[in-house]
Amino acid sequence: EAFGRFASNCDALVATKEVQTCIGEHECKCIYDDMSIREIDRESNKWEYRDNCGDIIVTMPVWGDFNAYDAGLAIRVARLLGVGSEEIRRGIAAYRGAARRQQRLGTLHGAPVLTDYAHHPTEIASLLSAAKERYGRLCVVFQPHTYSRTRGLLDEFATCFEGADTLLIIPTYAARETGDDGILERLIERIAVEEKRLISKQKAV
Repeated sequence: EAFGRFASNCDALVATKEVQTCIGEHECKCIYDDMSIREIDRESNKWEYRDNCGDIIVTMPVWGDFNAYDAGLAIRVARLLGVGSEEIRRGIAAYRGAARRQQRLGTLHGAPVLTDYAHHPTEIASLLSAAKERYGRLCVVFQPHTYSRTRGLLDEFATCFEGADTLLIIPTYAARETGDDGILERLIERIAVEEKRLISKQKAV
């Protein structure tokens, strides 16, 4: 409903097919399906975007297919607003991402240490898939966010960590909630990662 209300205020909407499916009938014009995205070099995060305005090659400071698709949406909007290709390339190259999204904290025994705020199963699976391709072996430390979210998405949480080689789970960040009725133990039991265990917050720090 929120997407639909937003779309009704737009003359043109740049949106993925998933969003277009959500909003149903609307009066604005949807523009996205005419764009194709092709990876040129994964190591340097170089991508080619092509639409009815032509093709453009950009290099992104952030990695992952999901960031590439987000960049595609931004490029399409920029072109609709008349921004030139060179300005778009400079803008994409200057983007440094958001805090706690693939944020590199340093290294530990030569391995990079990153923090990311992904706490929904879809976000976690996308992040780990991209990180696996980039770094190889992954040691993941995860803190569930609220008991109700874990309970409601238990089936999805059970499979979203498949990219992890080692999974360490910290006790739930309860926020406004109290009482977990054993949901954390059920989560750990369901997760299909061979090397997994619950650790205290103190050990995580």
